[in-house]
Amino acid sequence: MTRNASSGFALPLLVLALFGAGTVWAMYAMRLPSSFDRHSRLQTETALRVARDALIGYAASGYADKSIPNDSPTPGTLPCPDTKAYPGEARSCSAGTIGRVPWKTLGIDPPRDGSGECLWYALSDGAHTRQHVENRSVGGNPPAINPGWPGTFPLHDHATGAKSVVIAVLIAPGSALKGQARTLGDRCNTGEANDYLESLDGYNNASGASAVRAARQPGFNDTVLPITSKDLYNAIAPRVLLELAGSNDFSGLRQLLREFPTQHPPTAPTEENPTPPSWVWYLTPEGRLMLNFLNEDVRKAFPAPQGGTSDAESIGNCTHYVKMDSTPGRSPDSADGTFSIEWLCFNQWTSYTLLAPRTMGETTLTIPILGWQASWQANAISTARTQLRRVHNG
Repeated sequence: MTRNASSGFALPLLVLALFGAGTVWAMYAMRLPSSFDRHSRLQTETALRVARDALIGYAASGYADKSIPNDSPTPGTLPCPDTKAYPGEARSCSAGTIGRVPWKTLGIDPPRDGSGECLWYALSDGAHTRQHVENRSVGGNPPAINPGWPGTFPLHDHATGAKSVVIAVLIAPGSALKGQARTLGDRCNTGEANDYLESLDGYNNASGASAVRAARQPGFNDTVLPITSKDLYNAIAPRVLLELAGSNDFSGLRQLLREFPTQHPPTAPTEENPTPPSWVWYLTPEGRLMLNFLNEDVRKAFPAPQGGTSDAESIGNCTHYVKMDSTPGRSPDSADGTFSIEWLCFNQWTSYTLLAPRTMGETTLTIPILGWQASWQANAISTARTQLRRVHNG
């Protein structure tokens, strides 16, 4: 009797327990898609930002990759996309090229979105490292890389209808949609862009010529993160200022201002003779720095490495060094990358730079449009470092 009663009482308890557990699981299961979706979005956002930061860091360094023939980077330029010929590497590209992020060149792991797909990448024509710096000019093709150039890659915002131009875009493809035939494999070196990226409002993310940014919706699940000119130039400005200022009193402006403490010449060059070899530096009435990059004293203050270079040659108002390289199959211009005296001049960075010499014992060099400033103490010990600081959010 007791045993039967006990058994009869235990069965409802077991049913209740199972029902309770089932209810908890059902409630949890109902939340799983949302949880998985949040995790996927977080993974996508993280991958995009890691890739963007790596690309900007690459642009700020501007050092040549010796493994890439004819690589001629200048600070501010970006690597070409990975177009599958050399998995993970940036090799060659032209206008309209789209490919995966060149993760090997950037020194990062393959950047994958929340669906496990590798990110796609396209950039403005003229922004890539394959253009030699001596060909760059304001309004030219390739353009001078400075705050006056916003990029040329069209970006459309679906939500606001706004149209802008950016330097480059990163695109996370998301999971496959109906009609997209994706290739199995490592998913970083297979398939064509049309099977990963979508179109909206007449903009095709797979084209490599423009991009559209929008919330996920039927038939569209790309996530686009642009690299804007502000992103890029804010990262480059410290490099520009430190290169211009010099690391000590025997390099850069620190050397020139020590040897030539007053403006030289007393009057500005004329239109007929814009770069006479005699003058070194002067300031415009607005305080903008003018440097004669053809002057021998300026060349000494911004030297090219002695090994592997020929004598300097003049191109316009700038000094250009022809690099010598004995490696078979390599162009002479590809050996050592781009020297500061070249990229500072051809990209006309001094047009955006103000100099305040020896104000209260301190010399300051500022790029107002970007909000960065470098300073050093006049008459300080020669090994004192050039100080860098942010003066406002550019």
